[in-house]
Amino acid sequence: MMVSNSRALNHLDPYFDAETRGRLAQVDGAIAALWSRVDELPASSGVSVLVSSADLDRLLAALTIAIGAASMGGPASLFFSFWGVAALRKPDAKSRARSLLERLLGWLLPCGASSLGLSRMHMGGVGTSMLKRRMRDKNIPGVDALFAMAAECGVRLYVCTTTLELMGLALDDLIDYPSIEACGVSAFLSTAYDSRLTLTV
Repeated sequence: MMVSNSRALNHLDPYFDAETRGRLAQVDGAIAALWSRVDELPASSGVSVLVSSADLDRLLAALTIAIGAASMGGPASLFFSFWGVAALRKPDAKSRARSLLERLLGWLLPCGASSLGLSRMHMGGVGTSMLKRRMRDKNIPGVDALFAMAAECGVRLYVCTTTLELMGLALDDLIDYPSIEACGVSAFLSTAYDSRLTLTV
C-alpha cells in the first residue's frame, strides 16, 4: 500500500515554509500519478540470459537457470555472444574456406561444449575432468543433456550475428537445436525488455 509522502511528512510541517510545503505537495501528486499508471504497464515474465563466456561452469549455470524458468511456465532465452558461441560449435563441423585469421580463431577457440574448461580450478584439465566425473557419479546432467532438456522446455537460443561474422562461423557450424537463430543485439534487447529477469554469465 502506498503512503502519501506529504502525509508522511506532516509532522515536519512546522519546520517548512509555505513554498517548501507547496513543492512537497507537487512531488506527492506526481508520485501518486505514477503509481496510478503501474497497473497499465505490460506484465513481464520469463528470463533472458547473456552467455559471453566459454567456461563450462558458467554454461551449466545459464542452461540450468533457463530450464528452470521455462519449467515454471515463463519464456526463456539464451543469447550467445563472443566466446560463448564456442560452446555451440559442432566438434565435427565440416571445414569451409576461411581466411587465415578465421582458421586461427577456429584452432584457438574451444570446439563444442565437450572441450570447455572451468573458469576456476581448471588445473590443465584435471579440475574439469574431476567435475565431470563427480557430476556423472551424482547423476547430474551434463551440457549435452541440459541442451536436450532446454529444447524440450522450449528455451530459445540466439546467436550474435556480429560474433558469427568475426569468427567466420555460420549457423550450420553450430549444434543442431530446434529453436536457434542468429540475431543482432537489438533483437535480443527487445526480448530482454519483455523479460522479468535478465542475467549475464
